[in-house]
Amino acid sequence: MEKELKLGQILLLRKIITAKQLKQALDLQKKESKPIGEILLSMGLLKEEDILEAVMTQSNIPYLDPENFQIDPRAITCIPKEIAEKEIVFPIAVQGKRLTVIMANPFKENVIKEIETKIGYSLNIFLGLPEKIKKFIYKYYGRD
Repeated sequence: MEKELKLGQILLLRKIITAKQLKQALDLQKKESKPIGEILLSMGLLKEEDILEAVMTQSNIPYLDPENFQIDPRAITCIPKEIAEKEIVFPIAVQGKRLTVIMANPFKENVIKEIETKIGYSLNIFLGLPEKIKKFIYKYYGRD
């Protein structure tokens, strides 16, 4: 049942935010055109972990912490740094023509298809915290 709900509704059901806070965030979303989770974060009403748990419930996409995973150096060569930084996606393993990645936003189907087309691999996607993904992007690709 929960995976059919929107992110704000899941956070409301879990009593992480109130109905009033959700309404404020939705009103702000109309003006700013940002994802509701990003708005709630900027309002200081929740933590990234709260969004992550709600998104996992909503999507059935599992979470993977790159700090608990042995990164395959061959995987890093599969996604260009520009794409990794822009889409907040980090490759962690490659097996045959399947690339395992951690994404901050695994709901951008057009981005997933674009990446798969550019690199010639199908993606096995896990959800990750944006700040952790960025940390690993900088660690393995370097900073400009």
